[in-house]
Amino acid sequence: MSWKPEFVALLRNNDVPLESTISEVEESLKAPVLELREIEIEIQHLYELVDTMKIKREAIQKRIDDHNIILSPVR
Repeated sequence: MSWKPEFVALLRNNDVPLESTISEVEESLKAPVLELREIEIEIQHLYELVDTMKIKREAIQKRIDDHNIILSPVR
């Protein structure tokens, strides 16, 4: 993203931005805020998927462990 010089200047000082600059910054924020929201939703979906996969893994591991108990030579 290429910053306008007046935006860069405002990042480096404490000057009060003009109303038009505020409006422009607010408008330019809409797309990245939406993109961030979409990424956060996808991350949440992935966390839920990981949780589901962990539950499946534990169930499969339990079945394997139970079978290995039967096959144990110590029996």
